[in-house]
Amino acid sequence: LPKIWGSLYNVRKFRDCRNSVTWHLRVENLRPETVYGMMLYDKIGTGCVVYANGKKAGQAGIPAVNPDKTVMGFSMQPVYMQSDSAGIIDIVIHNSNKTYRMGGIWGRFSIAEQPYFMHWYNGKINRRLLLSGILGVFVLYNMLLFFLMNKNRMNLYLALLSLVLLVRTLTGEFSIFGVFFPHFPFDAELRLEFLALPSIPLFLLLYIESLAGKTGRSGFIRIAEYIFSAALILCIC
Repeated sequence: LPKIWGSLYNVRKFRDCRNSVTWHLRVENLRPETVYGMMLYDKIGTGCVVYANGKKAGQAGIPAVNPDKTVMGFSMQPVYMQSDSAGIIDIVIHNSNKTYRMGGIWGRFSIAEQPYFMHWYNGKINRRLLLSGILGVFVLYNMLLFFLMNKNRMNLYLALLSLVLLVRTLTGEFSIFGVFFPHFPFDAELRLEFLALPSIPLFLLLYIESLAGKTGRSGFIRIAEYIFSAALILCIC
């Protein structure tokens, strides 16, 4: 299958990310009449519909022949498809992209029999929930220390850093938000994910500065804080 049709690094080629295509993939030598599963969230963007042996199997956003009419979206819901009596799955993918920096296929497609797929899928969810729970405890613990210890800014910055990491964990890559809130707006989740990029180094620098006291204050750190603060404001706007 063709890969990304747009350019990830060259801003001048941004328009290359706008396109509309249809792919056909035939998978053979499978177990006859067996259900297989796969995911779309990290494979293709940003509007697609997947058909397997003539039946609709999954969708993310709404693709269109005219890329400008694409409704961007992503899906954390499993895509299930069943092989025919000859062990074949004919997969047809309609895909288009309007404004996201990457269009087309982002990575290799992989399928697995439903029991193995569900084991992997549930394992990913459980690991994300465990990490989210740990970060949530860090947030609450440090906020409690902030209010009990004369409002020490060190605890506040550590709480904010943990909160940003928590949001990033819930929305980035394997999105827990997308699993439990499948209709959560794509652009809102994307904004939450990108907010972490300037927020993490900003709150980390503020935490180090407050931890080190006067010895941690330097012109370089202050300049870096201003830059990341400006980037955070731009992300919010």
